[in-house]
Amino acid sequence: MIFWVAVEELPTKKAAEEENALPKLIIQPVAVEARDDKDAALKVAMDNEVLKGANRDRLQVVGRPF
Repeated sequence: MIFWVAVEELPTKKAAEEENALPKLIIQPVAVEARDDKDAALKVAMDNEVLKGANRDRLQVVGRPF
């Protein structure tokens, strides 16, 4: 199956409450061939250099069937 997978960084609780901050898109949607959405999310998250220095507690990986 083919999935669209994107990664976004969620705002801190303080920024979300005080500034109505929205999530920032870290990785544009990428087409990935995988067995399920969890496998697709792992492929994108593990193979990407952009995520090496990111705060992983605030990252959200979103995968949808194509």
